[in-house]
Amino acid sequence: MSLTALIVDDAGFVREILKNLCEATGIVVVGEASHGQEAVEMAQAFRPSLIFMDLVMPHMNGVEATQKIKEIFPEAKIISCTTISEAKILEQAKIAGSEFQLLKPFTRREFQQLIQNIVQNQKEVRHA
Repeated sequence: MSLTALIVDDAGFVREILKNLCEATGIVVVGEASHGQEAVEMAQAFRPSLIFMDLVMPHMNGVEATQKIKEIFPEAKIISCTTISEAKILEQAKIAGSEFQLLKPFTRREFQQLIQNIVQNQKEVRHA
């Protein structure tokens, strides 16, 4: 199965790290966004398998973007990326439709485990 990803983070270095990890894992990065409004537009245009969504950003935060994306693209797999200190916003992101979490700072192993879990969940849903 080929996965595609949209990476959304206002920090360029975080986008670069996620892009490198995706590519090393065989995930094709179809776009990068630096704020929520850009993410909504790109998600609609590219319909990626995965969306790595920072939750604290200017213009439109990740919770709002998650909610809007899920309204227009309900099958999107959204991964909230934030720090543990932002637990309240993580809960808001779950309510908005984010199914997975990747807490900053994360390791390569944590990233790979998350992707493995997502792929395994998709296989289980297809066989059900």
